[in-house]
Amino acid sequence: MRLFLSIITLVWSLQATATQPPHPFFVSITELTIEDDTLQISIRVFSDDVETALNDFHGDQVFLNVDQASFDDFKRISAYLQSTFRISHAAKDLKVDWLGHEFEDDVCWIYGDVPLNDDPSILFIMNRMLMNVFDSQQNLIHYNSEDGTRTEIATKSRKEVRFTLD
Repeated sequence: MRLFLSIITLVWSLQATATQPPHPFFVSITELTIEDDTLQISIRVFSDDVETALNDFHGDQVFLNVDQASFDDFKRISAYLQSTFRISHAAKDLKVDWLGHEFEDDVCWIYGDVPLNDDPSILFIMNRMLMNVFDSQQNLIHYNSEDGTRTEIATKSRKEVRFTLD
């Protein structure tokens, strides 16, 4: 009888922990900096969250190679970002060139840039990353300038933010 209760307790414990999310909050952090007429973008996001979003977006099982960033992973990530991340000004979308990604512990870093041919006074950032899989997803967007850092938060109800440039 003790063995039976021990097994039931073990099974219940495993089920309870298996249904828990890997972490209690869902956040990505995007850093924007203008250098030499180019908007530089770096995004930090939990690797397991990226896998979950890619599985949902591509409709198949994706396992990112966290030991070595692969070109296949990069193609999947950049295709996903093209549908969930956009930068615009003057009612015109700007083309983001996704440059690559790398892993650091349980975080995936994603890099891109946007040539700024015009001199925009306002940038609009639409960041819906991970919102298709996590209702409580928050995407922090930091714009770094000589005057300091300004931060906006994109959420499911507010997917687009704007920054007035110096």
